[in-house]
Amino acid sequence: MNKEISRRKFLEMAAVSVAGLVLAGCKKEKPTVKKSTAKVEPTPLSLVSPEITRENKPTVATTVKTLKEKTPKQIVAVESAVTATPESNKVVAGKITLTNVPEKVDNSIVDIAKGEFKNKTGVAPHIFADPGGLLVGPDFGGDNTEGWKTMYESRGSIQVISPVNQEVIRWPGTAYQNLPEGGFVFFSGGKMTVELREIAIEMPDKGPGHNYFFVARGLYPDGKQDIDRNIQVKITDYIPGHIEITEYQSRDKTNLAFISEEQFLQKAVTSHSSGTNCGAEGCSDLTLVALDVNTGALEVYDHNQKEAESLEKAIAEAGKNWQLVYSNYRETK
Repeated sequence: MNKEISRRKFLEMAAVSVAGLVLAGCKKEKPTVKKSTAKVEPTPLSLVSPEITRENKPTVATTVKTLKEKTPKQIVAVESAVTATPESNKVVAGKITLTNVPEKVDNSIVDIAKGEFKNKTGVAPHIFADPGGLLVGPDFGGDNTEGWKTMYESRGSIQVISPVNQEVIRWPGTAYQNLPEGGFVFFSGGKMTVELREIAIEMPDKGPGHNYFFVARGLYPDGKQDIDRNIQVKITDYIPGHIEITEYQSRDKTNLAFISEEQFLQKAVTSHSSGTNCGAEGCSDLTLVALDVNTGALEVYDHNQKEAESLEKAIAEAGKNWQLVYSNYRETK
């Protein structure tokens, strides 16, 4: 893996500002969320009984393993009945339809947070970890120039939010977004269908009180000038004016290793509490779909969170009780 090289203390040197929006079915989020000092304790993932089916007939009985994680390092395999055929290319996990996503990915080829990169929650460790990529607002540096110094020294790990890397899709029909070579995209909306090359993921409307996060890792850089490894993402079946698309670009001459887990949790808090998708108080339910296009590794999580008394408590709660609905790469024991 091309490791991200940045000082791990950069999160301690300046407050993290999530100046982006978190949007869904009919939502526009408040602009900033300050980094909390609340300690986020790792919480075991729990298994929900996923409704996983494979389409196309005639069918042949088979099984697909789902995961029940007792701790981030202790995973127990649970088998659930599935029907499949050699021609089948669709999986339905819950209400999400996955097309041309590999049924099983060897976890030894998946970049999972380890070593200097820490994933405390166990949620999508192939996407989120600290130190990781940050998008920050104009208050990141504040009156203290150390914040901006940290950003410049990060060599692209910390980038300022701009119209280039974040916008709201306000027109109907179809939208397109670049999945940058060496970077990530992060979408937020009440419903959407995304297509990346041969892969398609349909995230239908789940009704009031629900929001989706879709996150994808782009192809790794090849280190060669004039070779384009960007991927065009096609977005359909969304509600105009209520879907946000965010792009995390690559670092200087290398890939961005992960998206900051702390920033992800702050976005989750915003979705649950202060966005306007479900009125002024946010959505209690959130579904995360996390894809690595290099390997096809994909996971789906559900999360429910009620309003908290304070931002600190909300961020602490955001790190707990994520339910792993589907995974095609986790090692089982």
